Amino acid sequence: MQRNILVYHTVTGCDTVSQPSGHGKKTTWKVFQQHGALLDDLGRGTLSESTIRSVEEFFCRIYSPASDETNINDVRYRMFQKGTKDPKKLPPSRKCLEQHIKRAHHQAQVWFQADVPIPEIESPIGSGWYEDATRRLHPHVSVDDPLPNEFTDIVCCKCRNCATSRCSCRAKNLNCIAACTCNNGVCHNPYRVAIETDSE
Repeated sequence: MQRNILVYHTVTGCDTVSQPSGHGKKTTWKVFQQHGALLDDLGRGTLSESTIRSVEEFFCRIYSPASDETNINDVRYRMFQKGTKDPKKLPPSRKCLEQHIKRAHHQAQVWFQADVPIPEIESPIGSGWYEDATRRLHPHVSVDDPLPNEFTDIVCCKCRNCATSRCSCRAKNLNCIAACTCNNGVCHNPYRVAIETDSE
């Protein structure tokens, strides 16, 4: 665990790398105590896909401690499905997390070689950072849109059973989707029933 204390500090929030939204050092420390080995290769050598996957799993443990998920997009989807709609409470997307990991890896490399007269450190450009026209560095947050364009018009209801016309999906003649709260119980949306009947 001591071996990874520096990278833990880096990946969970320092001066140059953001913290996981809604999760400070106190909550992430508990995850680190149990799963610190997932950070073994961060900041050491060239950042590999397997290291990115290990750190991704570490983030899955932060946002969903009770699950065995290793894919942050799956954790994000399940949290959304269970009613977490506030983007600040959801984990980052895989692409966004990858940029975060690159920044953490770069910062850890700098710290690991702080006592080396001529350190061998990768350029920050491409390591989660980009350079603007004035040669200032900015964090590269993500390489894709936060949501596909077709998701911007999604309607999801907060009904228990969609039995009345107050159901927003039913009112718009739409099927209930995974993000609707009725998916945890019985749904009486007639449009949903019609679709299910047709598919049988």
